[in-house]
Amino acid sequence: MLDPLIDVYINDVLSLYSATGESLGQRTIVDDTLRTGILDFNGTLEGLTQAAFRQPSAAADRLLDPDMGERVLGRLQRVSDVVASDIMKGRDLGIPPYNSYRELCGRAPAEHWSDLLDVMDSAEISTLRGLYATPADVELAVALLVERLAAGTEVPPTLACIMLEQLRHWRRADRFWYENNQHPGSFTRIFPKAVQRSRWTPRGPRETRRGTLGVIKYGGPQS
Repeated sequence: MLDPLIDVYINDVLSLYSATGESLGQRTIVDDTLRTGILDFNGTLEGLTQAAFRQPSAAADRLLDPDMGERVLGRLQRVSDVVASDIMKGRDLGIPPYNSYRELCGRAPAEHWSDLLDVMDSAEISTLRGLYATPADVELAVALLVERLAAGTEVPPTLACIMLEQLRHWRRADRFWYENNQHPGSFTRIFPKAVQRSRWTPRGPRETRRGTLGVIKYGGPQS
């Protein structure tokens, strides 16, 4: 399921750039939906890669670009609302209501509409009251769009909590993560502490890349 909050950062048009920062034109994002074959032509992949760090994202707000809210599938479907689709997927998959995630993240489930004031503004709560009978009915995908951003971040507090929890699970489940020791080839307990104390120098990434490629190609680092 797409993250409805991430969708609000997407501009409808993406500029393409060369490695030297020269503009290579623009592409309408939704018209390339599922058209992965376009990446192989006219340097599109390289242009998009450069654009990923040369073009800023949209400002964080509660508004979606019309393309994302009306025609996210581009030429494949005349009308498609990405947020409505996310809400439907949540219902189809049985994702628990927003209150369940409040509790997961250390907040009391909202019994009254006023209980939502800790993370939402009055105007957004008023809108929710017109859509849902009680706070217990509010869906996660909707709530993530109307929560205030967490201090010092670009995401609302409940989404930040979910992302952090998921990252913890991913890291713990990754048997090759340097802090884990579940398999015979794991590092000793001393090594993770040494990694945490280490500092990268400009030469570090180059040496890491050289060593990694050497292991892949020849069975060991190459000089």
